[in-house]
Amino acid sequence: MRELFTEKNRYSQDAAELDHEALKVLKPLFQVYKDLGFNPRDISHVLHLSITDLELEFILKDDS
Repeated sequence: MRELFTEKNRYSQDAAELDHEALKVLKPLFQVYKDLGFNPRDISHVLHLSITDLELEFILKDDS
């Protein structure tokens, strides 16, 4: 598998692009829920759990 971190544990160019793309998708979604009056920490927690669910889904799918 390709790496997203350099030997010095810094973002590779691919990681920087992934970060940029993720922010383009997540920031508007985050803003919608913030505008609805939700606590930013709660929004962040839900999004973290969603990312973790996706990670597990892809790990299990790759192992089957």
